[in-house]
Amino acid sequence: MATVTEAFKSKTQMGATLGDGVDVVSNFQEITFTLYRKLTLPRDGFVFWVRGSIVNDAALLNRGLLNQDVAIVALPRTITARGSLHYATMLSQNEEQTLATNRVIFTSQVEVTDLNMVDPDVMYLAEIDGVRFSFSNRGPFYEQAGLWHYQGDAVYADLATQIVDDPSTFDPNQLVVSNSTPIWLAINSTPFEAWDLIRKPSAPLYASYLLPANAEPPFVSVHVDPNSTKSILAGTRMDRGGSSSQLCTESVRFTLTGMGNDAAYDLLDFLGQYTLNNPGVVGIMNSPAVRDDKRGQVELQTLAQRKFIDLEINYYQSRSRAIAPCSS
Repeated sequence: MATVTEAFKSKTQMGATLGDGVDVVSNFQEITFTLYRKLTLPRDGFVFWVRGSIVNDAALLNRGLLNQDVAIVALPRTITARGSLHYATMLSQNEEQTLATNRVIFTSQVEVTDLNMVDPDVMYLAEIDGVRFSFSNRGPFYEQAGLWHYQGDAVYADLATQIVDDPSTFDPNQLVVSNSTPIWLAINSTPFEAWDLIRKPSAPLYASYLLPANAEPPFVSVHVDPNSTKSILAGTRMDRGGSSSQLCTESVRFTLTGMGNDAAYDLLDFLGQYTLNNPGVVGIMNSPAVRDDKRGQVELQTLAQRKFIDLEINYYQSRSRAIAPCSS
């Protein structure tokens, strides 16, 4: 990523003129962006962004919290970008919260972030007037102009917990989700076993909505329908140590991307055997089949290799309490 000095040295005459205009409009405003690293909890796939100055990359790799496939590159802890920033605020009232949404638009004279980066494990966050923001959209870019137009919503109030500035508030050993997602993500680390002719799928499994950006196929998304989680029992079972468990049912969808028929059936067969080998963990209640999806791109006039496997399952939700067992 170019520094501010390098960016200005390479400006064209038009770019320099436009840059002068941005300086005048913004009164030479400068925004400082701070580096954050993406940490993914291996047990349930939940994502946190941790300030780069408080993490040790080597230690995180050893603990499986950073993507093993991406080389750790030395990046600046902060980037100062000159440009013009403005934002609009909209207040909305929902069932569960009243939320102020800030829509940020930033015209920068340097590239702050590459939204096309494959599997970005870093993000630069800025804060101004108490509003923290990054970007989800880069507007039309004309290289000779030397201006980058970024847009995005500031960090929502209920997403602020995913931004970690104090390591004491973050416990990577805790589960976040309460559903069956950790059961399926455990397949990624399950040792290969030759179950007759059943093959372990080569594609990694990810929690839905938390896949790496621009992930390259093949891969599998695991989605638990939030409205499908139901308890079969009237209450929870409590053991003498204070830990509780509850028998639940759920609908789980596996979305297969970049996998042909044989690879899809390898996964289907493996899921069946996986549940048989773990009868006290999860069970399948339906007769699943592989279904094809139709997802195209008009520019290519073809279809993606995308399939679905839908499971109806039962499993135990549990809460473990690290306390001494009660005396008899």
